[in-house]
Amino acid sequence: MTTVLIALDQTDASHAAALSAAELFGPDASYLAINVVDAPFDESAFVYGYAFPAAMPALDDRPMSDRVYETVTRARLEAARMSKEAGVSATALGDMGDPATAILAAAEEYGVDVIVTGWHDRNWFRGLFDKPVGEALASKSGIPVLIVAAHAQSTND
Repeated sequence: MTTVLIALDQTDASHAAALSAAELFGPDASYLAINVVDAPFDESAFVYGYAFPAAMPALDDRPMSDRVYETVTRARLEAARMSKEAGVSATALGDMGDPATAILAAAEEYGVDVIVTGWHDRNWFRGLFDKPVGEALASKSGIPVLIVAAHAQSTND
């Protein structure tokens, strides 16, 4: 049985990736859906002495571990929602941090056969500073990566 990891976020390309994965690999495949979000803001990361952080009250009094747990749980629930919305029955995963790193770690941990992700067209300026996740996955992954454009549509529509 083929194990497919679908990387999901709130974009049309992500939705197209989930639809394409389901169409290409069919109901006999095993699906995992992952959503990776940014780490929660940690005001202690600032060096005190600068006017803004020193004068700013704490944004959240909860311990960082509670904020991390909440953030990862929200990411997992979002992966479940998005995969269901695309009609894919998948085990939902959530993580935080660099998307490419988290997706590759999940792919290794679960022994997936293929990673499916959407292609996000970026303007040239943003591309100077922020490498597209699909490109990072394709260059670092030891397993096949399927990159789906936002305009990809199911032939069954």
